[in-house]
Order: sequence, then structure tokens, then C-alpha cells
Amino acid sequence: MRSPLLLHTFLSISNCSCIVYPASSLNTFTMAEFDAEFESVQDTAAKTIPSQASAIKKGGYVVIKNRPCKVVETSTSKTGKHGHAKVHFVALDIFTNKKMEDICPSTHNMEVPVVNRKEYQLIDITDDDFLSLLLDSGETKDDLK
Repeated sequence: MRSPLLLHTFLSISNCSCIVYPASSLNTFTMAEFDAEFESVQDTAAKTIPSQASAIKKGGYVVIKNRPCKVVETSTSKTGKHGHAKVHFVALDIFTNKKMEDICPSTHNMEVPVVNRKEYQLIDITDDDFLSLLLDSGETKDDLK
């Protein structure tokens, strides 16, 4: 049995499988190394919520081209003679780390993914690569490969 390690889930989208890695290797992994799909969220889960484009800030999350992204930069253009102010988003796909951009009128709604972050303690890794994780309740989670 391996010694217990503090583990983190980087991001889990609603009821999607968690991505788990040792805390000591936080700087050595990127989300692009994991084969996760945003579309794999269960149909009954709330995948996204609407939010006004002007309310989404740097460090927040947004859906661009049907992909969940973390916003790294925003800028707002001034209104034209007959137009709306527009918000320009530069974001990174949370699974592939690919740069994504979008422009949206500041008064319009954009989709924001529901993102949960949890920490677990690793108890064991089985021979068939399943993790045994300790939950806050004291129970174990053994279905994560």
C-alpha cells in the first residue's frame, strides 16, 4: 500500500468524472494531458448557467464554441453611434489548454459552466489502476480509474 497523498481534482464539470493527481505534481501536469470531454456530463445535470457578458471577469469561466474555458483576459469596447458596447474574451479551454476568443455585446447573456473543485486524500491505488479516495464523510470512493 502506498502512503497517503493529498490529491486535488483540478476541475469537475457538474457530475462529470473527476480528474485527480498528486498535489506534489501540480506543476508537471496540464489539463491537455487528460482525455476528458465536456459533453460527457449527464443529461440531468445543469451544465451551464446564463450570465451577462459584462459580469464575466478575468479568472472566471465561460463557454466558448461549446467548450468550457477559463477567462485570462477581457476588454470592453466603447459603444458606437448606434451599437452596443462589446466584450472581447480571451480564454483557455480547461481540458486542452487551447486559446479561445469570443466577442459578445456586453448586455447579452453568455453561458458559464458549473465548475466544482474538491480535494481528496489518496488511500490506495489498486493493481487495475483504480483509486481509493477518502471523502470528507469518512467513506471511500473507489470507482475512479
